[in-house]
Amino acid sequence: MSLTYAPAGDTTADEFAGSIELTDVSMEFATRDKTSIRAVDPTSLYIPTGQFVSVLGPSGCGKSTLLRIIAGLVAPSTGSVTIGGDEVKGPSRKVGIAFQTPSLLEWYTVAKNIALPALMGRRHARKTDIDRRVEELLNTVKLASLGEKYPSELSGGMRQRVAIARSLITEPAVILMDEPFGALDAITREHMHDELLSIWRDTGATVLFITHDIAEAVYLSDRVLVMSPRPGRIVADITNELPRPRGTSTRSLPEFTRLTSELRVHINH
Repeated sequence: MSLTYAPAGDTTADEFAGSIELTDVSMEFATRDKTSIRAVDPTSLYIPTGQFVSVLGPSGCGKSTLLRIIAGLVAPSTGSVTIGGDEVKGPSRKVGIAFQTPSLLEWYTVAKNIALPALMGRRHARKTDIDRRVEELLNTVKLASLGEKYPSELSGGMRQRVAIARSLITEPAVILMDEPFGALDAITREHMHDELLSIWRDTGATVLFITHDIAEAVYLSDRVLVMSPRPGRIVADITNELPRPRGTSTRSLPEFTRLTSELRVHINH
């Protein structure tokens, strides 16, 4: 089953800038015995600019593979991906990525870790402008006084906030997140949910969020996609109309319980 969604009506360039469109995207990997494994079945999908979409599914279903294809880190076996109407042919400044492991450079300060993508990709950007952007992001992720600290001096939640800030340094239209809170304790994780929603609201970026946690997906998202076991395919596309802004009381709403139950049924089938 593949699902296709198209933008409705006329859109301005800004409204379209963070849109993600997959057309018949599939992925096969070659094995050492010269056979192949299909990780993702042909999938078509449209995500409009500014939407927060989570992807749920069992381990090995192709969630992370799909994210890496959208990021331009791997090329699909078939099909194409566009972001803002431009075909994805490799990593782009339009896209910020945060993984489960922050992967910070231990010998760089927090500020230098955040600045790294901008410094690597800069052409005409001045270092003073990058430094100013780093200061803004340190404030955004509530680490304003820690720019000169090193990753080893930070807690797990702080390190993940640095990784999120780094994903925002190029002011991307799209943020891709692969289980960024999977290694955090429950209390820190819930705090990071609210931090992420605040950042999303402030930036207006499109977010694609990979998770195994049904409640996390419901709390964060406008829309939840469920993938089948390998070869991965989208078996459900659920709209989440829980009111925003969300907070502690959201998790006690009857609709929250109903949505988590509905998603659990789809995953178990």
